Amino acid sequence: MENVDKKNIGLPSRYINALYELCDEAKNLKKITQDFENFIKLVEDNKNLNNLLFSPTVGKTNQGKILIDILKKGKADKLTINFCGVLCRNGRVNLITKIMRDFLNEVARRRGEIVVEVFSPYKLDKKEEDDLKKIILDHFSRDENLLFLLFFQQNHLT
Repeated sequence: MENVDKKNIGLPSRYINALYELCDEAKNLKKITQDFENFIKLVEDNKNLNNLLFSPTVGKTNQGKILIDILKKGKADKLTINFCGVLCRNGRVNLITKIMRDFLNEVARRRGEIVVEVFSPYKLDKKEEDDLKKIILDHFSRDENLLFLLFFQQNHLT
């Protein structure tokens, strides 16, 4: 579990804070968070896309073009597309899902939510996911605002 009271620090925090301010100005925070959640799920569910994002052999220009095409086809907000383009041009595409997750955590922190992140080495079925949620929810009072995030991470060593 990650405590959302923890402030983001370092390089990703600069991107996160700048994006949050832009979302606040454009009044599109909800759409950007949806875009990020959808993209993270897409990366988790698509091994080829995952490999593309983390492969040092694919140039940042190609990564950027492919990433932008995917976001456009997914009808992502223009701010999401521009933000991801900046990450690609700055050679940060390998951090994109981390920055997106950190951004979602920062949004939750500012909303007063408690974020529960669960990483699994295999994809959970619906019953396993529901059982896990119940176990976690039993440790919090019902009036707390919880955000439950479940991530499937394939072993990158195989």
